[in-house]
Amino acid sequence: MRTRGEALINKVEDSIIKTQSLISISYTEDSYSETIKALGGEIEKFLKSDVLNLSNKSFYELIEELKNFGLSPIHIDYLHDFRLCYNGYKHALNFSKTIFEVKTILEKLKSSLEEINSNNWGNVGQPYQNKSKRIVWFAGWDDYIGGIVECDLFIPNYNIDMPIGIEHFNIDWKAWDIIINKFTDSHELLMGKEHVSEKAYEFWKSQSDFLGAGAFRVKSQNLLERYLRILQKMKMNLFHS
Repeated sequence: MRTRGEALINKVEDSIIKTQSLISISYTEDSYSETIKALGGEIEKFLKSDVLNLSNKSFYELIEELKNFGLSPIHIDYLHDFRLCYNGYKHALNFSKTIFEVKTILEKLKSSLEEINSNNWGNVGQPYQNKSKRIVWFAGWDDYIGGIVECDLFIPNYNIDMPIGIEHFNIDWKAWDIIINKFTDSHELLMGKEHVSEKAYEFWKSQSDFLGAGAFRVKSQNLLERYLRILQKMKMNLFHS
């Protein structure tokens, strides 16, 4: 089982991979600034609750406190670089970083977290229990002859063209827009190529009658529960539309 420290490092690694994937496609600064803003709160909470157990300190003070634990000056600086980037995107309207600068900041953040993890301070070595929302990629293709839409769910992977499929099912073509609208309105589904990898999107798009792709955000403890819950909700929406 992963530790709390390892789980956070994995999230940073995922953010680095996602940022790297954006470099080769058309993107806006919002595409990667959101990654920093999403991570910032988790990093601050990790230092506050898992490493130091200090609930009344600011992000700056938490990082400075790590000096007393023996964290090297370079890793202190890396953490402050991330903090400044996070605060900039969160609070300063004119704040801006290039995607390459953000990628470097994330890589240095990972290095600092690895150093903290290796020292096993506080509760960083305790087992990680995932209670957050997780992601499943989703894509659909129109089957005109059969009058259906073929749908697939995939395990997210930014490194390969063909992510591993975990479920295939068909819905009536009339239900496609109804279901997509219901899930996007509830924010459980984010449709658009920016929510999956460029490699996967281009591969799916190259297949005939491609309708679209996106990412489901589902609160679940394991993969099986995750996609079964999506499938069950889709089928229920068909009958109650």
